[in-house]
Amino acid sequence: GEQAYFLTDLMKRALLLCEIGGERFMIPSLLRKSYRLGEGFAPGSLCVFDFSISFLPVGLFQRLICLCLEYRYRNVKGDSDIDMQIFSNYSSFEISHGATIHLYCTTANQKINLWVEKNCFYQFTVKLIQSMLRKISMDVMKARLNWCAFVEDGNRELR
Repeated sequence: GEQAYFLTDLMKRALLLCEIGGERFMIPSLLRKSYRLGEGFAPGSLCVFDFSISFLPVGLFQRLICLCLEYRYRNVKGDSDIDMQIFSNYSSFEISHGATIHLYCTTANQKINLWVEKNCFYQFTVKLIQSMLRKISMDVMKARLNWCAFVEDGNRELR
């Protein structure tokens, strides 16, 4: 009823909940199962968002996943949930048509790693994730979120 709508709306505004089609919702902060990357995991070009200059706040990764999924469900037509993987510290999905991303959060290192499978989507996706991080910073962190982004060049080195 009205109370459920109020709570859903409040959680959406706080970026804690995202609508994933129809009356289906995702609350990433409730996910408890974590993912462990295998040795040599590199499914595409890498960008590292390093928060060690200040800190990586609890819940930031989950809020980023909410924004990514909201964007995904507005831009990817059809039901392609089959290839989606979402864990408390890792997510993999098609963020826009043909652009599959992998996000991995390491709280010990204060980093979020982004891999983009196809190079033609790399620049667009890095800018998109940075704009989402800025939105989280402005809407939730009162513009106090600080990070450095390290992008990969053609030689597979971070600069």
